[in-house]
Amino acid sequence: MFHKTICLALATIIGLTMITNCAKNSPTGPSGNPDILSVSNIFPVSIDYSLSLDSMISLSNYGCYRPDYTTENFPVTGHGKVQVDLQFVQFKDHTPDKNLLNDLDNAGFRPGTLPELLIFGQYYPDESKTHVILEIGSIWNDEGCPRIPYTYWNEQFSKVTITLSWLDTANGYLSRDIRVLAVRK
Repeated sequence: MFHKTICLALATIIGLTMITNCAKNSPTGPSGNPDILSVSNIFPVSIDYSLSLDSMISLSNYGCYRPDYTTENFPVTGHGKVQVDLQFVQFKDHTPDKNLLNDLDNAGFRPGTLPELLIFGQYYPDESKTHVILEIGSIWNDEGCPRIPYTYWNEQFSKVTITLSWLDTANGYLSRDIRVLAVRK
């Protein structure tokens, strides 16, 4: 019950909400935002939105995935073939109550989406072996609790896995090892 209460509270605070551990007068990061440590090089990809979500998953090179990845839970809204330049945004360690979406927006980014994360895996299969990649542009409301996709290196299966995290699990655990998939606006 406590877990559900936390999830419902988080869901009402507009998506991802996290607070930084940094002092108010800390120096600004590379984007002018004090909460951002680094922004990666550009990873160009081409997304074919005529593909089904299942096809995108198959092409992604991610070894394991959850059956919750359906168009009902994660609708695909793009059309045609689109070129996108993906980047990682690395934040300072965060704990609950600061709006990560606003941090991205203020730095000139929009959050990456599930199709972008899936296609990223097709183009750059080794990137998730070195750090967790969090995607916050597609949030599934699972019985009142927001869930977010992420990838990581799964030691047990020796492959990159795509799975879901409860939003409150990510809160307080946005460590420097995690990269947020983003697109410059």
